[in-house]
Amino acid sequence: MPQGLGCGWVELEVLETTRDYCEFDAVVEGRCIQTHYQGEGCIVAECGGNTGTYYRELSHGTYEVFSNTGLCEHQPDGYTLCMDGDEHEACQCACTRTDPVLPPNFADLLLTQGGCGDVSLYGVDRTGRFALYVYMDHGLVAQANETQTVIEHSIIHRDFTTVEVVTGTDLQDVFCTDAPTGTTDQRFVAHDGILDIRIEPGQDGLASATATLRDALFVNEADQSTVSIDSYTFQSISVGWLPG
Repeated sequence: MPQGLGCGWVELEVLETTRDYCEFDAVVEGRCIQTHYQGEGCIVAECGGNTGTYYRELSHGTYEVFSNTGLCEHQPDGYTLCMDGDEHEACQCACTRTDPVLPPNFADLLLTQGGCGDVSLYGVDRTGRFALYVYMDHGLVAQANETQTVIEHSIIHRDFTTVEVVTGTDLQDVFCTDAPTGTTDQRFVAHDGILDIRIEPGQDGLASATATLRDALFVNEADQSTVSIDSYTFQSISVGWLPG
């Protein structure tokens, strides 16, 4: 194999660590990066069970990362190899791929909202890594459309059907679909809280839902860790339609 410069094809991701948790943006388009021949034998260090993980800093707290064990003797220029025991924040995120740690203000980041049925509501952050999901099996949409009146209802946590905070990947493709492609890692179930919901009747079985969840405490039943939401509002969400 010739010495000198070469080119290695990798799939790059942008890692953001300035929000006190690991946030991976969508995969950057594959790129052929410059490499150099470092001699016979492979430098393929392990970190967290993953091998060939590299990073380079783009700006403070923002990194370009990738994993590629195939580079081997041809190491990428400008990138640092992560190794076991490396305490650099980029390696801690990129190597372990741990479940995202929910920031204290995570509810403020749930900007993508949607809903369906009678009645499901969800809010997801822009990376699809964490979400709030609400399902109430109280027939409120049917009641509003049958009477053609606005239905307002307060539901305490003991009467919740499903209210949970979820972490995972591509969560925007988990809710209100009959063919989910996202995955869930952790579920925090509501053990306290009140849901104030307002259903405005529409046409052809549809309705508009506005709901505020307040004073909610969630418990991860796997490890008993908790998260809370002081107040979060789903605003004018179209419901009543069925996925499929």
